[in-house]
Amino acid sequence: ADSLMRDLLGRPPGESEAEALRSTIGSSQDRSAVLLLIGRALLNSSEATVPAKDNMGDRAQWVRNAFLRLLRREPTPAEQTAFVDALNEAAVTPRLLLEALISSQEYLIY
Repeated sequence: ADSLMRDLLGRPPGESEAEALRSTIGSSQDRSAVLLLIGRALLNSSEATVPAKDNMGDRAQWVRNAFLRLLRREPTPAEQTAFVDALNEAAVTPRLLLEALISSQEYLIY
């Protein structure tokens, strides 16, 4: 959960936040589901800095940076194309793509 806050909010959790997160995750039988719920809550918080689609600049660079920040790797050419193409769809937002990344098995086991 510490990494979720660093990845999505750009800061570590405060002491009380860290304790609450540890308690919540520790009491759950499904760690992945809890991490996903926490991630969604963080993405929807006023502290999250997710650009509006029309303010994100170079979409390919934004996708690359999101992969580097969340998965600690470059996107494959197929992933890069798929994510940039998805951003060209009206219903797909940067927040939705970030949620897809933090929902991935790769992120959850990282």
